[in-house]
Amino acid sequence: MRLIPVNYCGFTAMDRRFSSPMLPWIVSEIRKRDSYEKNTGDIIVYGYTLYAYCCVEAVIELDVPYNRIYFVWPRRTNEDPYVHNTIFNDNDVEDAVNAKIKALGIQMYVDYEFVDWTFDDTNSNITSIAFESRTRLLTVNCMAVFMYEKKRISRKTFQAVTSCNLIFDGGVVVDNNCCTNDPNIYAAGTAG
Repeated sequence: MRLIPVNYCGFTAMDRRFSSPMLPWIVSEIRKRDSYEKNTGDIIVYGYTLYAYCCVEAVIELDVPYNRIYFVWPRRTNEDPYVHNTIFNDNDVEDAVNAKIKALGIQMYVDYEFVDWTFDDTNSNITSIAFESRTRLLTVNCMAVFMYEKKRISRKTFQAVTSCNLIFDGGVVVDNNCCTNDPNIYAAGTAG
């Protein structure tokens, strides 16, 4: 997970440890902003994970107007474990959940990749996000963005880890004392 420091409601990468306790605070902070009252920005949830669905539900439970919520799915590839299945392990369940989301008036977009954002230097926050499908560009003015992406490691980090002959299994393998297979190298946290 990579965190990008900007103003408190501009952008943050969320995972399950932060989502539950942080969402009520984030939404209350968003409501304090002038842009919320002026309807100048929406809330975007980006990702095709169970955590993304839980985030959508949490935002709904916090009484954010449905028409202010965008649920955007990334493009899935053959490497994606859910490309031939659903995150609910049942197509009928996923279809019912998605139908309910759409019936509420939440805008759903499928197979979009994150492209860019617009950053307001004066207020130190992100004001819009751009996504792109194979045929369309989608730009959304936003107050908050929750991104639930598959964790990936950069090529540079992977090369550094493997050049040290460390055991890597989607992350550096450590024991209970954070020691790697090299007794002189300890590791903790996330890599990117």
